[in-house]
Amino acid sequence: MRQRAYRLDLAHSALLDAEKLIALAARAVGLDVSEPIRKPGAIHRARWMAKAIYSLKMQLLLDGNENVLQLTDQQLQGIQRFNHFVLKVYIQSWFTCCSAVDAAVNDISLINRLHDYEEVHLCKIGLMMIKRHSWYLSNEMATLCLFSDLVSLENKAALVTAMISERGPHLLTPLPDSITDGQISRECFTTTRINCSFLDIPVQDWPHHNDYNEALRLTQNLKWVHDSAERGVALIQKFSAAAVDEEQKQFLLQVVEKHRQDFASCNREDLEQI
Repeated sequence: MRQRAYRLDLAHSALLDAEKLIALAARAVGLDVSEPIRKPGAIHRARWMAKAIYSLKMQLLLDGNENVLQLTDQQLQGIQRFNHFVLKVYIQSWFTCCSAVDAAVNDISLINRLHDYEEVHLCKIGLMMIKRHSWYLSNEMATLCLFSDLVSLENKAALVTAMISERGPHLLTPLPDSITDGQISRECFTTTRINCSFLDIPVQDWPHHNDYNEALRLTQNLKWVHDSAERGVALIQKFSAAAVDEEQKQFLLQVVEKHRQDFASCNREDLEQI
């Protein structure tokens, strides 16, 4: 129970941080916000959102507190550059990353915002990092955009027409400027075991097809990469030394993950019912 309460507390804290970040961002762009700016607290180096909150607070509270903050010109310029990047480029992606079906469209939107960003140095660094992780936009992953409301029927039809059968390249070069610049792959449906028979009918008729509605339900409930990847990293770090053989290690990780799902609370009452 303590473990479950701890997870709920973390989720609640993340939600509060998200509300703080939205309120601070709104105040920073001149909107009227009733929420007061509270004193910054300690932050963890691994928590990006906490850094954004802290940095925005420093800039918003600077007037009248110069003697308290005692920032050098270089430090102030760095904070202002960071906040400008957060507000103009990153915050939109941060709050839209929870949808797997919208991921490809949102990533391309981020690419376009970086292309339009006025600081060339930050633009180049941002695009370089996206290229390193462009597997997010690979043919197989991008196929999920067929279930996104952000993609027009015309673009969905064009993507289906140009669909390939193989998995496609792992990384993309160059990065796409629009959703139709890339390709999608039938391999996505093989991997997810989703029936893709609806692809044989016109796009506008998909909502009336049972297989499409089932696929829509499955894809809209897919977990986004933050949650799955972070849990996967923590799992492999904890159990990597428990097995030497790679096949046995992968099997062990699946068993542990299944056990955690079946016995989330891990209390005595649950064990007595087995």
